Amino acid sequence: MHWEHIIPVSVGGPDSIDNMVRACAPCNLEKGARDPYQWYLGTKKGDSIPRLVLGKFLKVVFEEYSNHNLLDSAEFMKLHAVERVSLSSVFLKHSSQGSRSVA
Repeated sequence: MHWEHIIPVSVGGPDSIDNMVRACAPCNLEKGARDPYQWYLGTKKGDSIPRLVLGKFLKVVFEEYSNHNLLDSAEFMKLHAVERVSLSSVFLKHSSQGSRSVA
């Protein structure tokens, strides 16, 4: 079993226990730099995200939105077409020109 970052550090996820779960090696490698929704919707059709993973994912995403004062930002949600599968986009750094860059 490997420690897996729910929101990958490579895309700006925190390197904390709140952002980690145990995963088998093949699943860890297959998931790569995707968040749970991106991975499950892309490869695990029919399966549901385990409650522990989903709970930690939502906690980390909520904290990041809160840290950036985006919880009540309808403009951010509309501008970035935030949906369930793109919630983790808050971890991407946004430049002044509006383009995204990985942290």
